[in-house]
Amino acid sequence: MLRRAADHIRSHLSPERNSRSAVGIVLGSGLGAAASSLVAQQIAAIDYADVPGMPESGVAGHRGRLLIGQHDDLTIYVLQGRVHSYEGYNPSALTFGVRLLCTLGLQYLILTNAAGGIRDGLLPGHLMLIQDHLEFPRSLGLFAPESTAVGSNCPWDEHLLNLADSTATELTTHRGTYAMMPGPNYETPSEIRALATIGADAVGMSTVPEARCASAAGVKVLGVSCITNLASGISQQPLNHGEVSQTAGRIETEFAEWLNQVVRRIHCEQ
Repeated sequence: MLRRAADHIRSHLSPERNSRSAVGIVLGSGLGAAASSLVAQQIAAIDYADVPGMPESGVAGHRGRLLIGQHDDLTIYVLQGRVHSYEGYNPSALTFGVRLLCTLGLQYLILTNAAGGIRDGLLPGHLMLIQDHLEFPRSLGLFAPESTAVGSNCPWDEHLLNLADSTATELTTHRGTYAMMPGPNYETPSEIRALATIGADAVGMSTVPEARCASAAGVKVLGVSCITNLASGISQQPLNHGEVSQTAGRIETEFAEWLNQVVRRIHCEQ
């Protein structure tokens, strides 16, 4: 099925474009609006429903579309949305989109997500560059069998981390440790206190399986969390998905501009 999906995508590209270097971007909850500015020179827009085997998310803020664009001789693939284990998808489905991009010849992958801030100073509207992660529970087998090759225990590329950290933006950026929880509910205040004790700075429900999968395939990975809310027990307000989408929408212009600059700098260093 993965080969069929890749052939379908390649049918939208010229042979020359198929052979060029490429960067992939996965846009998480509420961040999909950044896609249009990332692929200003658009080649194709393909709904997930039209890609053989591609799973579709039912979560608000996940558009379910692959945009393909270009910048000079760089091909840019943007996945607007992802699926999650709590939606009932099996491990292979969680990484299908990333494995598809790797099959197309990816060199770099930028994974974004919406996350709750745990560490003091991580506020809604800030960005956290992922330098390490915690994964709960590992026993779920959250990445696909095809990606289980032995590799680094930390898939986050140090050079991309430094490059992103030094890219100018009006947004406040941090480095930190991302904790992946299975969802679908937000964590309890006690769980957040436990995560803080063992070193988590932000918490979400995705991203780690994709990072492990891409890293095992030899792709350099950058992870970025958009802090869309304070984690449970830190804020006195009840958590809801509307707050996530609202915060992501508030910074979408600045976020897209920053991502654009990161991609351009990656391209210039090739």
